[in-house]
Amino acid sequence: MPQVIFDAHQDILWFEQNQQSNKIVQTGIERLINSPIKLVVASVFLDPEETALFSQSQKAQIIEKDIKKYLALINQNKKLCLIKTKKDIEQLFFNDLTGFLLHIEGADFVGSDNLEIIDYFYDLGLRSVGLVWNNKNKLAVPAGVKGSLSILGQELIQKCNQLGVIIDLAHANEQTFFQVIKASARPVSVSHANCFNFCRQHRNLTDHQIKILNDHGGVQGIYFSSKFVSDRGAAINDVIRHIKHSYSLAPHSTMIGSDFGGITAGLVKGLESIDKLPLLMAAIRKEMGIDAVDKIAYQNFLIFLKKVL
Repeated sequence: MPQVIFDAHQDILWFEQNQQSNKIVQTGIERLINSPIKLVVASVFLDPEETALFSQSQKAQIIEKDIKKYLALINQNKKLCLIKTKKDIEQLFFNDLTGFLLHIEGADFVGSDNLEIIDYFYDLGLRSVGLVWNNKNKLAVPAGVKGSLSILGQELIQKCNQLGVIIDLAHANEQTFFQVIKASARPVSVSHANCFNFCRQHRNLTDHQIKILNDHGGVQGIYFSSKFVSDRGAAINDVIRHIKHSYSLAPHSTMIGSDFGGITAGLVKGLESIDKLPLLMAAIRKEMGIDAVDKIAYQNFLIFLKKVL
């Protein structure tokens, strides 16, 4: 039986809409269906430059449009399903289906006068929100920038906790990271971030952050953007080094968050697409054993999802 994989982050819609500009096919609907990935967190996001002068309402309309594009893709393909509940996840193990859990990367559309928009997106099927992406917004601050979680950000955390929406701290700065963990009544995710110990990029997590995340029931998705794996070009063994380090500090936290579809800063040699994931899983199994590979591939994320959704 192929190794089951839950992938905590892919930019599938963006990739599907920009395939002609991508020389390497990182992901895609047909590839997902024929891969060992049983669940994928599928993102939408706002381009900071294109939407810088947009109103909150205009930004929300773009997000709504993209969520509905995902829903249309799912409805058009009998091998895809929308993940909204724990029961939906459990059904994946008994059906030949790939589950899409919808995620917003950067809640730039949220303002003090429209926080209830999250309720509407939840009703559409949204189950994960990243407070911040690459630019500062009214909620939080991205990695590499000074600043902290706002009062509005705290209110959004409370709403997500009440609804059962995942809070994702990928891209958030370190101060925001610790403030959110303290403020959230539920565990949080860092869907795609590697180990700062091996690659000193500001979006990667320090050992202290990794331990705290594990202690609070959260999860860390190791991802495959070469720039965040190594400063000298990266291969599969470099990714495994991050996985082993994270797992040694946080055995209940480490998972996969590939970022396929959205990697623009260089791909890992030998791990350029979801087609190569079985090679990674085989290498992890060889290096770390069957129990570790199952936890990293899907079990840690599955346990997390059951706590939050």
